[in-house]
Amino acid sequence: MITFKRVLIVCMTLCLPLFFTYPASANNEGNTDTPWERGILNIGGFITSISSNVRVGSDEFGTGIDIDLEKALGLEESSFIFRVDGQYRIGERRVHAVDFSYIKLNRSATVALGKDIEFKDRTFTVGTTVDSLLDLQVVKVGYNYYFYQDDRFAIGAGGGFFVMPIDVGISAGGDSSEDESI
Repeated sequence: MITFKRVLIVCMTLCLPLFFTYPASANNEGNTDTPWERGILNIGGFITSISSNVRVGSDEFGTGIDIDLEKALGLEESSFIFRVDGQYRIGERRVHAVDFSYIKLNRSATVALGKDIEFKDRTFTVGTTVDSLLDLQVVKVGYNYYFYQDDRFAIGAGGGFFVMPIDVGISAGGDSSEDESI
């Protein structure tokens, strides 16, 4: 279902970069050796369509059940995701660079269950009203070395760390909650 809020978010996401752009040569006036910016910071977001399926049970013995979290727990299938990323080039020639990226997706819902759900050591029965959450973050930090660059493109190699903490939780009517962090 398309709502005014969703249309507004899409328009803002698409138009926001226009307010923060400026000519690339503004940072490099008088410096023809390094056309690359010293640093860049991007802040924004995007709308995504999400399908979260979880298998509860044992794959070894062929038992278990697949749960569609959007249908079973009422989580939204589309969501706005916040994002920030950037890069900083080090040194006079700007061949060394450090970059980072951060993405955050938080979803929660309250719903009366249509079927029993077993989560960790607890069973939530049909008709129970539950509060659920699914929080996901992506954090990336990296280093790049550009061994060739001219005024059109750069070729380099890099490496880094990628961390993706996931929190899943469910609680019923003020009872203690069951949650799992990955």
